[in-house]
Amino acid sequence: MKNENAFLGNGWEDVRLKIPKGKYRLVMLDFWDHTATVIDDFDTPEEAREFMDEMGIIEDAESYTEFVIYNDQGEVVEQITSEGSDKKGIPVCDDVEIVIKEDMNYAAVTIFVDEQGEFEDLVFEETKTLEDAKNMAKNFKDRYPDADRIIILNRNGEILWEQK
Repeated sequence: MKNENAFLGNGWEDVRLKIPKGKYRLVMLDFWDHTATVIDDFDTPEEAREFMDEMGIIEDAESYTEFVIYNDQGEVVEQITSEGSDKKGIPVCDDVEIVIKEDMNYAAVTIFVDEQGEFEDLVFEETKTLEDAKNMAKNFKDRYPDADRIIILNRNGEILWEQK
């Protein structure tokens, strides 16, 4: 799972742990605004998957959402992404995503905002190793002193380091 800790404090534990005995809960995790939405409880994981297929949920999902089926113990039974692979777009703002190439693992990202605090531009560089990403972030810090935010992301979109 991308980063379930991002959901703590947003009702996450209730969603995951308050599942009726013998049921399986289908939950949509939105990694853009860190919300967890209970879709429904089912008798079997297969019923949850069939429901998703019938409703076309996966095809309509954004790249920053993930669907998880939990058992009544709060354990992950199945994770379903909209793209069916680990190549995901990482949302930066409404119309901008970063896609990390399959042969890369990290991205150092420099983000610029305008005077109103709205997204203006970004610069990013992909790397294979975390050490290379850290070096790139240091380079960005020197090269772009007016940057509003510099972050290091892994390929799952988790922020590993951030400087504002």
